[in-house]
Amino acid sequence: MDNGKPIGPIPPIGYGTWNRAGDEAYRGVIAALETGYRLIDTAEGYRNEEFVGKAIASIGRRAGVRIGQSSRRLVRSIRPDLRHAIHRQIGRIQ
Repeated sequence: MDNGKPIGPIPPIGYGTWNRAGDEAYRGVIAALETGYRLIDTAEGYRNEEFVGKAIASIGRRAGVRIGQSSRRLVRSIRPDLRHAIHRQIGRIQ
């Protein structure tokens, strides 16, 4: 759900950003979104969330990609000791 509206099924294939740093992560996400990917995988350990977030922000709306309320609602179901780390990661992406 995103702002109370269904967002549809999770795409069966996504673009992974592991081992992509800085501008390479940014350009890769832009290319993936332009190609039609709608699932972008990132993680705190990849250390590229800011670049992934910039790419999504620059093209995401036009490509129909959203991050936000659905991610924050999901966090409520996560163990309390992990929530802080997840909120930090979401903040770096947005």
